Amino acid sequence: MKMNAKLFAAITIFLLLFSITSYSPENSAFAESKYKTQENPQTIVRPMTGRWRGKAKWTSSYDDYPSPVSCKYSGTFVLNLRQNENVVTGNANTNNAKVSGDKKCDKNFSPSGAVSFNVVGAGFSGTVGGLLSIDDGRFTDDTMEGSFSGVVGVITVNGKFKARRVKK
Repeated sequence: MKMNAKLFAAITIFLLLFSITSYSPENSAFAESKYKTQENPQTIVRPMTGRWRGKAKWTSSYDDYPSPVSCKYSGTFVLNLRQNENVVTGNANTNNAKVSGDKKCDKNFSPSGAVSFNVVGAGFSGTVGGLLSIDDGRFTDDTMEGSFSGVVGVITVNGKFKARRVKK
């Protein structure tokens, strides 16, 4: 069976275009393997290890008699993180928390404690203090941001945070 020249040229061009458009750096043999995950060896995970410093704002609310209590907080925090592939652990310490709202607002109510994140690419999700969830964290080499929420006893908490990596 003879293949005519036009058909051969069309197939050759199709294969060439397909091979060019299907390339991505993640599939390259030169992709940095240090940050690939075991679950998905094609996904490169950015490093989060280190010290991060930032600001957070959060609210808390709970039902009380005769009316609900609502509080607004803001403060600074420090994260100390260690990463093993796509799992990040460490601790969060909140400082200088300012509170406004009802006189029943607790001045010491701040998101602190052990942190545990799962990283996928430049995004992360996890927990702070075992009670608050981060579902939409994003980060670059130098910055991170996201929101957190949860219920602590009968208190509903919602907040946002932004941080910068502390340079050595």
